[in-house]
Amino acid sequence: MQDEIRKMYYSVPCLENIPFILHGFGSRYFNEQLLCKNIQGKKLKCTFLDQIHTDIIHAVTELPDKNWKGDALLTDRPGILLVVRTADCLPVLLVDKKKKVVAAVHCGWRGTKKKLAAKAAEAMSALYKCERSSLLAALGPCIEQDCYEVREEVRESFKDAGIRDDFFLSSSAKTGSYYFDLKQANRYQLLKAGLKPENIFSVDLCTYCEESLFSYRRDGFKAGRMVNFIGMLY
Repeated sequence: MQDEIRKMYYSVPCLENIPFILHGFGSRYFNEQLLCKNIQGKKLKCTFLDQIHTDIIHAVTELPDKNWKGDALLTDRPGILLVVRTADCLPVLLVDKKKKVVAAVHCGWRGTKKKLAAKAAEAMSALYKCERSSLLAALGPCIEQDCYEVREEVRESFKDAGIRDDFFLSSSAKTGSYYFDLKQANRYQLLKAGLKPENIFSVDLCTYCEESLFSYRRDGFKAGRMVNFIGMLY
């Protein structure tokens, strides 16, 4: 049963090799009920967010009575599984294996414009004294550039925020349309925040193209959400 469950989510070997870390990027076949079943006996409890495309970050010291509003969770406490949901947006998992701190971050284009992934790394440094150059980052499946068309106002909003717009490719077919590289924009921001290139790993699957993944762009309001998680075992 355990092997069957593991086929329902993706992971990166670098984090798999850390014995006290449990992490994964869910497919459409791995829902919250299966997640809860998978962690039975591991003394883990899930923490979710009401995600609102912001740069709000919460440090978790104990399970809240209800979901916080925001888009990133941090903790240095074992037994707490941080969960973010995605359906085209980029899930980012961060680990400091020396200090034993983890983070789960939900990055859509709005969160990317607010540099949320970089701010999560900075918060780990500020709150838990993590060395940013030692942080490990795993980037999950998201909508890839070839499939992620946005309008001129999205590109302009990045420019207005003082963020480089190299990650927007002009469409040859539509005036005023661009293709945005969500994953590479976040990778760049993590590098600028102090992470090393060799410490950033990726599951390179496009949510729009891969039928085993949910995509809001492809499926609209009927799209479900993948669960992406990270936590530390006792």
